[in-house]
Amino acid sequence: MSVQGRRPRGRFVTPLFIGDLVAVTLFTAFGMLEHRTLAGFGSVVVTATPFLIAWIAVGLWLGVFWERAVTSVGVAVRSILLPWVLAIPIAMQIRTLMLKRGAPIQFALVAMALGGLFLIAWRILYTLLRQRSAKT
Repeated sequence: MSVQGRRPRGRFVTPLFIGDLVAVTLFTAFGMLEHRTLAGFGSVVVTATPFLIAWIAVGLWLGVFWERAVTSVGVAVRSILLPWVLAIPIAMQIRTLMLKRGAPIQFALVAMALGGLFLIAWRILYTLLRQRSAKT
């Protein structure tokens, strides 16, 4: 596809990017609390790192941090579904390299579902707040 044929992404939205990182980190902390493996903020950061790296890489590639990804609630939800599904296997590979051991497929499926819910909730909230502030 030529550069002329691409849809403009709009501007990069830093609060959206930071919020995504927070949502992914909170999803990780929630999982660690559920499994009783939380050992402070450092443990959350280490555990979240594979997911954050994968999400940033895929998100930058597919443009999920730009304003066109949050023009409406429906767009906000749809814009992260494929990127998150693509990010999870990448995160699982990074996690395997870091820990030198794999994880059961159930772990990846739960991470995909739960992490996706955290991102969707954040994206809906962000989009609604953005729309509200645009009206005032």
